[in-house]
Amino acid sequence: MIASKRNNPAAGFSLTELVLYLAIIGALTSVVIGMFVSFTRLQIKAESQTELAQNARSAVERLRQEIVKAQAVNTPSAGGSGVSLELNMGATKTCSEVISGVLKMTEGASGTCAASDPLTSTKVSITNSDIFTRIDNTGAKSTIQIKLTFIYNSRPEYTYTTQTTAGLR
Repeated sequence: MIASKRNNPAAGFSLTELVLYLAIIGALTSVVIGMFVSFTRLQIKAESQTELAQNARSAVERLRQEIVKAQAVNTPSAGGSGVSLELNMGATKTCSEVISGVLKMTEGASGTCAASDPLTSTKVSITNSDIFTRIDNTGAKSTIQIKLTFIYNSRPEYTYTTQTTAGLR
């Protein structure tokens, strides 16, 4: 009877064969799912690093341009640091400040800094409190050190820090 089952093409798989096939399919499925999870993590990391770098680059460049054009620095005071920067541009002034983790800039009349335009996206936030540091040298114009620490979507594993200085001309 056993010999006739093996010769019969309509007969099914044995329990051993079925378990072996299921184990192979399970192992292959685990490998594919693992690769998918790894790929997704790499994609999120690449996207976060790109977003952080773009925000840092554009914010620092815009700040640097405004500092170079300024005639004087109103705040921070000499040797001081903080989250806001007020530049005297002659007849107007430019204010930059961090509000709720977003870097904002206001340009306009010499009155108070009111409405502001964001320089950074909502996907990133700035976490440090010593963003602008004023460095004054005797007989020279002021220099502003800019230090920005960005975090992506409130996830501490994705951070980016940049630091530069710009001087008045």
